[in-house]
Amino acid sequence: MRFGRYWWVILFAVLTVDAPAQTVIFSSLTEVLNGVGDTIVLPHEVIVHRRTRNQQLLAGGADYRLMSEARSVSRRIQSAYAIQIDTALYVNCRRLRYNRMRFGGYYAPAIRVGSSIFFSAIPLGNVADRFTSPTHTLGELGNAITSSAVFNVRVYYEIHRESGDNISFVNHTRMRTLLQPHGDLFDSYTASDREEADSLTSYLLELAVRQ
Repeated sequence: MRFGRYWWVILFAVLTVDAPAQTVIFSSLTEVLNGVGDTIVLPHEVIVHRRTRNQQLLAGGADYRLMSEARSVSRRIQSAYAIQIDTALYVNCRRLRYNRMRFGGYYAPAIRVGSSIFFSAIPLGNVADRFTSPTHTLGELGNAITSSAVFNVRVYYEIHRESGDNISFVNHTRMRTLLQPHGDLFDSYTASDREEADSLTSYLLELAVRQ
């Protein structure tokens, strides 16, 4: 069989089929923002598992569980600040707080924009109030209904280089400020001014590209 002048395309395809993802472990916010961390090599790859809604309702915590068959890597996953797998970034919610409230364990998807990290998680405290309507149901049942409704919502929080561990909620005012220098994005966003993560992700990804 003759491959002709396109032999190199075929060879590249063979070599890259099922190629393992490149995984980088960051131990601090500074390492994430500087893009400097420890690369994990085979066979110690990191597995990403999306947690179910029931798992989160029962045990709390963020959307993703990251794990490895190697014990040494598993220990590093538990203590890491963030982990990047190819282009996907995840931050460890274990030590993160919003107004002294815990996000719980596990990992949340994140986007780096300039000197800030934006991660998606459930609404906490006064943020949750923005996404729950008043209910006439009182007592524990009412609290359970409210908690269940909040678990269906994701919003963005921001960790800024200068603020360190001081995490802020990304509301529509903050998004307008971020998008102000980009007229096309600003006009598109202000048509809705929504604050749910589903509405903000595309804008943050575009900002990350334009930085």
